[in-house]
Amino acid sequence: MATHNAASQYFQVALGSSILPRELYDAGFEMQNFKFLHTNFEDVKARLRDFYVVDESNHFQNIYRFERLPF
Repeated sequence: MATHNAASQYFQVALGSSILPRELYDAGFEMQNFKFLHTNFEDVKARLRDFYVVDESNHFQNIYRFERLPF
């Protein structure tokens, strides 16, 4: 979607997302200053298969929205 800042290796969780910090930690993401370290968007989606993940990033920051999938 948006062009990511190449220097940014972190993403923020979009306001209103239905995911808990603990769930991100359990998926292997490290939190620093309320941002999570990641490799790329596809990796984030692959690690969190119980969520629909939407890329809401802009040129300045990586922002991902997480919506819990109904099971």
